[in-house]
Amino acid sequence: MKLITLVGLAVVCALAAGCGEREAEAPSTDQPGQETQTDAGMGQGMGAKPSGEEGVVCCHLCGMFVSDPERIQVRDVPVGPWPQCCPVCAIVDVLESTETGSGTIIAHDDLTDERIEVKVEARQVASVEPEGAVVLFGGSCVMNKSFVTMENAEKFKADTDWAADKPIKSWAEMVTMLASKKSRVDRCAVCTADLTGHENTWFIAMTKDKKRKVCCCAHCGIFLYLKEKDNIKNMVTADYGTLEYMPARDAFYVVGHDQVTCCVPATAAFALREDAEEFAAAHGGNIYTLDEAIANIEEVMKTE
Repeated sequence: MKLITLVGLAVVCALAAGCGEREAEAPSTDQPGQETQTDAGMGQGMGAKPSGEEGVVCCHLCGMFVSDPERIQVRDVPVGPWPQCCPVCAIVDVLESTETGSGTIIAHDDLTDERIEVKVEARQVASVEPEGAVVLFGGSCVMNKSFVTMENAEKFKADTDWAADKPIKSWAEMVTMLASKKSRVDRCAVCTADLTGHENTWFIAMTKDKKRKVCCCAHCGIFLYLKEKDNIKNMVTADYGTLEYMPARDAFYVVGHDQVTCCVPATAAFALREDAEEFAAAHGGNIYTLDEAIANIEEVMKTE
């Protein structure tokens, strides 16, 4: 399976979406604890898709594959509706990809499949139907969930190990938080995932206008590069095993492995090809250079 499984026709829209900016201190090289996020309840409606299969749709904001484009989407926007992979991407897309910060978000309860409708006007929630609908803020696309009631969210947390310590917020609280510039400082520049705990997959771009943009993984890093390549001066990424930083173009990327920590298909970078091969043998995935990954995505964009 090639990395082009990440994208379809909607990737062009994904690359046009707004990205957050991060100006940060040098990342810590302390080894973070990594939690494998493969439990039940993760990534409903999203995942990898075999190359060549028709009907590929990707999240309008982050580029993650969406298996059901009607489950979460943004309406009342130019050239809409925009498919989304999670409620957080939907909120950020409304806030940053529209001139007025306005749009209608359609989501569904991750337990009961009941419909949720959120109207955002001028970067604030105007209405939520049903009124008690909430978001479980998981910190990454595959872990962000929506529910029609607090009770449903609490039940999901009680039944799902990885969700036990995740906060539940109202839609108004989520919009206010994500509309704040400060809230984006410690989040991925593309998908808004929490950067904490993903230090061994960070992908960092330094721009010509002297800004530093940190992505949670190479998946998002590639989309950032394609959107802003004329302004990218340099890129580095972390070795998945050692956390040592290296030029992004020198790394070997294992795409589609089973140790999912944020975006899907999961991508891990290694300084040595033999380390990448060993990891792929144990956890699956295919190995690419950065240039190969970029070339695959650009080819899809030309042919779709």
